[in-house]
Amino acid sequence: SFAIPIASRIHELLITGHGLDPAVNTHLAHSAFIFLGSLILLGVLQFRLHNHKHHHIIDTLTLVFLGHCWWEKRLADTSRNGYVSCRIALLLCLIGFLLCAYQATAVRRESTPRVFAIKIGVLVMIVTGPSTAATMVLFLIQVWALHQIGAIVATSTTTTATKSVTSA
Repeated sequence: SFAIPIASRIHELLITGHGLDPAVNTHLAHSAFIFLGSLILLGVLQFRLHNHKHHHIIDTLTLVFLGHCWWEKRLADTSRNGYVSCRIALLLCLIGFLLCAYQATAVRRESTPRVFAIKIGVLVMIVTGPSTAATMVLFLIQVWALHQIGAIVATSTTTTATKSVTSA
């Protein structure tokens, strides 16, 4: 699949502005269109990568609170700084990690690594800021592509093993 190198190249060319850059608001990744659009795409991608209802609810609420935090930081009202929304997003992310750990150990769900990848991405985005939202979209496209490649390889390996067992 060409999704992996294409997403990597797009990230290399277009995503800048990580960290505490004094010109942070001039970076394309910090514009409302890119950041909020990336949050929406992250929400859509998490629905494509797994089908766990509780994780969908937690992840969607986390992204909503993260968007609200970003919006509050850009208001003219200096008394609103987005701290409460960011703390709620972080708390929801940690609850998601605990649920993910429980499912990995007690329930043993196969899709837990994909869910965990999403949780790590959202946590990194909460900690590092708006530039990471577009990065996480491109990263999750790569995760999805690797998942598709893995499914193809697993299917062909199972088919080859079945043919060798039936021929023996």
